[in-house]
Amino acid sequence: LNALCKSMGSRLITFAICDITQLAANNYDMTLFGIDEHHHSETGELNILGSIVGEETLKEMSENFIPGLDQPGDWSERQTKLYDGHHEAPGDIKGHLSKSIAFIEALDRVNVEQGWYNDTIKRLTGVELESLRSTLSRY
Repeated sequence: LNALCKSMGSRLITFAICDITQLAANNYDMTLFGIDEHHHSETGELNILGSIVGEETLKEMSENFIPGLDQPGDWSERQTKLYDGHHEAPGDIKGHLSKSIAFIEALDRVNVEQGWYNDTIKRLTGVELESLRSTLSRY
């Protein structure tokens, strides 16, 4: 698009009003960047996802983000009690933590084989798994 604008003597300026995030193959998870683990587990193929975010957001998040991990979500599962429109129901915090651990472990098995995998990603993954396991042990 930029080349077309230049050829017409115009300057292209783009910006994002908000994050624009690709959906993973499960049509639910949204990662900042990284491998779509859902697609990989179903097909064995690599599909790299990426989002459009501001440079400051990308810089800050990339230093603290496991590539391919879903952005924080599953709000309802993390609540001790939920009102479902009729009555209060228990959330599934333990289930959410267990699923998060399993997902990060599966993601790390794929990430570790990539050329961009480094000590920072390895450290972030280890810290996140340790934190999740510690929290899960209290349930």
